[in-house]
Amino acid sequence: MCCFNVLSKIIILIINFVMILLGIGLIAAGSLLIFFRSSLPDTSFIDWNINTIAIFIISFGCFVFLVAFCGCLGAIADSGGLLITYAVLTFLLAALNIFLAVTLTTNKDSIYRAVGNSLKYLFDNSKSTFESIEYFLRCCGTTGVDSYINIGSNFPPTCCRNFSDIITDIDMIDDSDIREGFCNKDQTYDGCVPAVQQYVNLITDILFIAFIASAVIQLLIAICTIILANSACKKSKSNNGRVIHQERSNTVQMPHQQLPRPMSSQQFR
Repeated sequence: MCCFNVLSKIIILIINFVMILLGIGLIAAGSLLIFFRSSLPDTSFIDWNINTIAIFIISFGCFVFLVAFCGCLGAIADSGGLLITYAVLTFLLAALNIFLAVTLTTNKDSIYRAVGNSLKYLFDNSKSTFESIEYFLRCCGTTGVDSYINIGSNFPPTCCRNFSDIITDIDMIDDSDIREGFCNKDQTYDGCVPAVQQYVNLITDILFIAFIASAVIQLLIAICTIILANSACKKSKSNNGRVIHQERSNTVQMPHQQLPRPMSSQQFR
């Protein structure tokens, strides 16, 4: 049991040191996002608000830092109270991870719609940005080359499957000499909305696995912490019992003070 307690303490210290750094990183990232908010491009086409996201990141970073700090301090000081507090907060953090995993899975359609609306906004209002997306993701229009044909516009060279043979740098996209007649309609990529949604689907699957794995690890850590806290409480009670027993022993062993003998009648005379 002693070896288990030592091993649990080392694991808790290592994990919580990493968590402290993660919490500080999240707080810094959210703060920088708010600080540089004015220099970011217009995000009105996105359903989420940048400031709300930044505040959530900072709040989550503070919570992670608080949990990790309680864990480290409790493990170092062998404090049963701090360890129990850490275990409760870890259970809450695990529950939050499970909630995020379930929410992410049940709201995939909403995420897909948000991505589609964002790409359509860029397609209608920022051609250069959308062509950069086409360049990096190897896609064409929102749903394919018909996105350009339906609005009576020529599709850019970024739609063509062989554009990398001519365009070696993203800055060459605006070159008027290569924008016309670069390829035929049947030589173009598929739409960007399905392409981006594939990436979103991959990311959400990875996040789901990460949230569930994190929740399982946190539950195991919380259980180990409760065992360690129980051991710390027993150790504290044992030490207090020894102190009380020692004080009582010292009291019993103290020699009784000898009272002066009464004077005899002869001594009195």
